[in-house]
Amino acid sequence: MAGHHFCLDGAGRPYVGKVWPGESVYPDFTRAQTRKWWGELYKGLIEDGVAGFWNDMNEPADFSFASGTVPLTMRHDNDGAPTDHRECHNVYGMQMARASFEGVQRLRDNERPFILTRAGYAGMQRYAAVWTGDNLSSWEHLRMSIPMLLNMGLSGMAFVGADIGGFRGHPAPELYARWLQLGIFYPLCRTHTCGGLSKDAPEQDPTSFGKKWIDVNRRTIELRYRLMPYIYSQMHETERSGLPLMRPLLVDFPEQEKVHRCEHEFMFGDQLFVAPVVEENARTRKIKLPAGEWFDFHTGKHYEGGNEIAPRVNADSIPMFARRGAIIPTRDVIQFTGEKPFDVLMLEVFPAASKSADKADRASVSETGRGIFYHDDGLSYDYRDGEFIREEYACEMTDRGATFKIAAREGNDAFAPPIYQLCFRSHRRSPAAVKLGDVVLPLLKKKSIEDRAEMGWWHDKKSRTVFVRVARLDASVAVVVEMGDAAG
Repeated sequence: MAGHHFCLDGAGRPYVGKVWPGESVYPDFTRAQTRKWWGELYKGLIEDGVAGFWNDMNEPADFSFASGTVPLTMRHDNDGAPTDHRECHNVYGMQMARASFEGVQRLRDNERPFILTRAGYAGMQRYAAVWTGDNLSSWEHLRMSIPMLLNMGLSGMAFVGADIGGFRGHPAPELYARWLQLGIFYPLCRTHTCGGLSKDAPEQDPTSFGKKWIDVNRRTIELRYRLMPYIYSQMHETERSGLPLMRPLLVDFPEQEKVHRCEHEFMFGDQLFVAPVVEENARTRKIKLPAGEWFDFHTGKHYEGGNEIAPRVNADSIPMFARRGAIIPTRDVIQFTGEKPFDVLMLEVFPAASKSADKADRASVSETGRGIFYHDDGLSYDYRDGEFIREEYACEMTDRGATFKIAAREGNDAFAPPIYQLCFRSHRRSPAAVKLGDVVLPLLKKKSIEDRAEMGWWHDKKSRTVFVRVARLDASVAVVVEMGDAAG
C-alpha cells in the first residue's frame, strides 16, 4: 500500500476483487516501480531453492463477475500514461511475466529464468512459456490442442503446451496414453490436472493406469528424453530464426494443396513429421505425407511423399517420419535431464538416395544428408560469449556407401560430446569396411557393444542399422562406410 503498487477503482482506491484466496488486490504491472517491487518478492523463494515460477490467474481473474475478469473501469498507471482496463487487459499478463522474469534474472546472476504464464500478449515469448489453460479430459480437446499450439507458434510463441490428459475430468487409460504420445512433442511437456483438489479424485499420472499402461507411458516418455538433443538443438534454431519447434506443415510445405487444413499433423523441427493417433480405439492412422521422401523413424521403412498411407497402429504407436537425408541428434535413455553426463551423442542418419530410383542411377548419384547439433551448459547466458558447440553435419550417400563429416563447427570444443555414435539406417547388409579417415575401424563383438570405451562398428540385422562409434570426431576427418559392390 505504501508503494502504491495496486490497481485502483474509479474512486482512486485499491480495487478489491475475489480470486482463490478470497478478497484480492491486483499489482499494477503496467508501472515500472511495481514491476521491480514484484520481482524482489521472489528472493525468499529463490533462497529456498525454487527453480521456476508459475504466473496463474493473470488474465487478470476476478470471480466477482460472470465474465471472470476485472471491470473495465479498473485503473492502471500504464507507465506514466494513466488509463483504464479497456486498454490494459491484454497486456496485464505479459507485464506480470515480464516483472517475474526480470526479477528472477536480477536475483539469479547469469541464469536463465523459467517463468510459466497463463495469460499474455504479443511479445510475451521474451519472458515466459505458456500453456492453453483449463482444458477437458476428452478426445476432442486432445485433437484441439494441436491447431491451438500450431497457431501460437505462428504468432511467435514457441515455448507452448497443453495440459496432458486434460485439466478437468479424468481420462481413460487409452486417452491419457494417446495424449502423452502427442504431448512429448509439445515444447512444454507436462501433465496437469485439477483432480488433486479432491481426496476422492483418481490420480492422473503416467503410472496410475495399471501395468500395461505404465509400460506404454514409460516408453513414450523415454522417447522424449532420447530426442532431447534434437529438441534442444531445434529450440536454439527457434531463438536464431523465430521458427517454432512444433509448427504447421504450411511453414515447410506452403505449396501443398489444402495444407492449411492439416490440423492434426505437424512438423517437429525441420527434420521430423509427426502424425499422432488422435482417435479412440484406432487400428489404423490415415496420413497424408508431405512432398519428398520419408522414413519411419522407428522402423526405417521408406515412403514416397505426396501419398496417403494408413499404417496399422497399436497402443505403442507414435507415427513419426524423418525426411530423406535427415540426421537426428539423440541420446541414450535417461530418467531426468541431470541423471548423468551427456557423454555419447547418437546421430540417426537416414538415407539420402531414393529407394524408388533405378538401381544404376542410385549407385552413380551422390546425395547429401544434413543435420545440426547444438549444446551448451543449459543454464547460463555464457553461450552468448561463445560457451557452446554448434555442429553441422553432412553425409554423402550412394548405394556403395556413405561418407559422414562435420561440415561446420563453431563454439567451444569443451561442449562437444566425448563420443559419437553414428546410426546409419536402412542397411540390410553388413558393410565391407568402415573407416575413420584412413584408419580401418574394428568390427565389435556383441559383448563389447555396450562398452563405451570400445571404438568401432557393428551391424544390427533386426533394425537394419550400421552403428559406428568414434571418440571426439574431428571436423577434418570423415567416417566412411564401404558397402562393396552389391546393393546395400
